[in-house]
Amino acid sequence: MLYLRLLAIFGTFASLIGLIVTIRFQQANVVLQGILIGICLCLLLAAIVLEVLYYLRNRPLVLSLNEESEINRYMYQWIERGGKVAVFSHDFSWVSNERMKELFHRKAQRGELTLCIPHRNPSNKEKVDLIEDLEKEGAQICTYYDELGFILRSRFTIINIDRMDTRIAVGWRENDKHKIEEYTASNQPVFPIISDLADLIIRFNNWKKQHPQLNGRSKLHPVSMKTQAEVSREWSAIVEIRANQLENNDDLSYSHILAPAVMTLAKNSNLNRVIDIGCGSGFLAKQLAAISEIVVGIDMNSHSIELAKKRYGSIVNLEFINSTVENQARENKEMFSLAVANMTFATVIDLKSVIRAISQILCDKGSLIITLPHPFFWALYRNYLYENWFEYRREIILEGPLFDDKPLLSTTQIHRPLEFYISELIEAGFVVNKIMEPNAPEEAKLRYEHRIRWEYPRFLVLFCSKL
Repeated sequence: MLYLRLLAIFGTFASLIGLIVTIRFQQANVVLQGILIGICLCLLLAAIVLEVLYYLRNRPLVLSLNEESEINRYMYQWIERGGKVAVFSHDFSWVSNERMKELFHRKAQRGELTLCIPHRNPSNKEKVDLIEDLEKEGAQICTYYDELGFILRSRFTIINIDRMDTRIAVGWRENDKHKIEEYTASNQPVFPIISDLADLIIRFNNWKKQHPQLNGRSKLHPVSMKTQAEVSREWSAIVEIRANQLENNDDLSYSHILAPAVMTLAKNSNLNRVIDIGCGSGFLAKQLAAISEIVVGIDMNSHSIELAKKRYGSIVNLEFINSTVENQARENKEMFSLAVANMTFATVIDLKSVIRAISQILCDKGSLIITLPHPFFWALYRNYLYENWFEYRREIILEGPLFDDKPLLSTTQIHRPLEFYISELIEAGFVVNKIMEPNAPEEAKLRYEHRIRWEYPRFLVLFCSKL
């Protein structure tokens, strides 16, 4: 602060005067005392002038702008004179005239424009279209709200990036006026703070582009309680959509990872009597029927069983039953040589009860094939690994879209650590013979939008046998 520095100068001057006055001069040296006091006064005036000049030369330039036209005029002149420019704004509402838009297009085409906004607001189609056009022309677009959950309160623009004459203009509102304060690298400490913040957000966005599976906040959220009947009812609304996905090979994970893994393990098992637990619309049961003597598909959702019978009921060695595996264990004495639970355990509320029932319906040395969302990496791919509510070692009931890009297909899934599954299987009399983390073949990966999604396994497959 200028006044504090001036106060320090006056304090120094007062100390010097006091020192001179307290020194006892002889009568002949009174003139010398006056000269010393005069010199101190001259130094005081020189120090004040130099301090004021330094402040005037280096202080931030503060402008108060009342009209939108004044803001547009300032921003145009500010951005036009700078080389590489980074603009941090809330909504770009001030980019409203063709002159400003043309300047942005020129900057984008020269690779000199970085725009940082909280998110691409779909309600403002004109601005979204402008931002997309600028991005196509070469502008770097940075967003941060979906991942960080907050919006920067300040707005600022950096010009002449990576040059010695880099400057920053910071805007804010005060008493219904829009104020802009300019900084250079040589004066206020706010310059390196804002510069570092800008660099952090830009680097964060570059990192997001290299890890697209982490973009956006998770669409799944935890719920405190859910019954198995409620989970089953959710599937009533989407069972036909899901059935069409499987029939049309739209679910690449099923057709290229899950089904091949299940069928490979099944072919090395006793296929005398096979039960598909949580068979849904019956698509996997149909595939198993092609290599097995008898297949029974069970599901507690009546809509799923009705659709399964409608589509595959004519297959002679395939039967569908509207039941739970617990009821099947209590009411049916027929034993099975192989049980398959394809992604079923991730929707089961009472895991212990289901695994024990499976053990009861399997014959001695019978096999169990389980496919699961990978207990650890699924959290990474569904973007909740770093949510503050997520704890790997805790059982968590999650609600949300079955697929991130299909928000209408809402279901429930349960996160459990791997040791939960292994412990329950061992307790029910199973031994885990094989653990697989299957990956998609290269030709299948190319059909996905982001190849990097296969950096880690998304699914886990367990092959067990009953002791």
